Amino acid sequence: MTKSLLFMCFAAVLFCPSHAWAWGCEGHQVIAYIAEHELTPTALSQADTLLNSIAIDIHRNCTVSPGTTPMSDAATWADDVRFIRSKTAPWHFIDVPLDHAGEDPMQWCNNDCVLSALKNQLAILRDDSAGESTERVEALRFIIHFVGDVHQPLHAATDADRGGNCDPVTFDRKPHASRGSYSPELHGIWDTQMVAELGDKSQVDDAQSLAQLLDKEITDSERGSWNNSTPTDWAIESTKFAVSTAYVGLTKANGAMATASDFVNSEVNMKCVPVVEARIAAMGVNANDNYRDAAEAVIEQRLKQAGVRLAKLLNDTWPDESVNAHRTSIHKTPSR
Repeated sequence: MTKSLLFMCFAAVLFCPSHAWAWGCEGHQVIAYIAEHELTPTALSQADTLLNSIAIDIHRNCTVSPGTTPMSDAATWADDVRFIRSKTAPWHFIDVPLDHAGEDPMQWCNNDCVLSALKNQLAILRDDSAGESTERVEALRFIIHFVGDVHQPLHAATDADRGGNCDPVTFDRKPHASRGSYSPELHGIWDTQMVAELGDKSQVDDAQSLAQLLDKEITDSERGSWNNSTPTDWAIESTKFAVSTAYVGLTKANGAMATASDFVNSEVNMKCVPVVEARIAAMGVNANDNYRDAAEAVIEQRLKQAGVRLAKLLNDTWPDESVNAHRTSIHKTPSR
């Protein structure tokens, strides 16, 4: 990763509520770039035309390395607009208790979570009578983002810790620090630092290059399997990854393994409890190399799945009867 990109990703985690920053800027852009590659020409043209019809005119947080195509640029818009429309904040996640992973997540939705938001925005997008209305353009921007959100394991599950937001950790030998809250923390490293590290290990310098690399690895068999699913299935998958990987393999300063029980009750009413955060910080929880290798394998898979499934939603929205499983090449638009 370039130094500027790494700084941007770190700043997103440090200064913004992590529930609003699934995958950070780079991760959401990677998903959009993969989806573009998986779209039919008709769907890609329709998406680009709709997104270009109304410019984004709010403050952008992902400006250091912005998306270079309409979809990759729109991919982070939902995080920006959250600060203007607070009612959209719950649309980015669903908090399934960790001990209920694998169960139907809708019982924790209350019609105000990422799954209900995705369903509602799809209905708006697929209303052709709306034309190029603001509502329809924004629906597409929300969909591009929310498909990514639901694939981030810590946006679908919680251990009474705001999906890991309340769990200070040491990452890459960089200890956590308190700034009213702690950074880095478990949720944040899944959103951002480990995505950046995945790119670094892959020897690529930007989100578009990482997307191209990941997309080349996707097999037709995987596409078929991944697309035979629903958003509810995606959320269930994420809860299972939270159990199997996100909360497993962390170590404490004393050499003992940290467990999910170490993080319970670190939030009340969606706010981290300072005294519990301090207790967790004192444990010296560390995301060691083995933990990161396992987590980054999951992150790689989830980025691929999100891109393929986002494309499926849009291909179904704008079907191209003359094209059979045709895939376009990723845009080559120069960086701005």
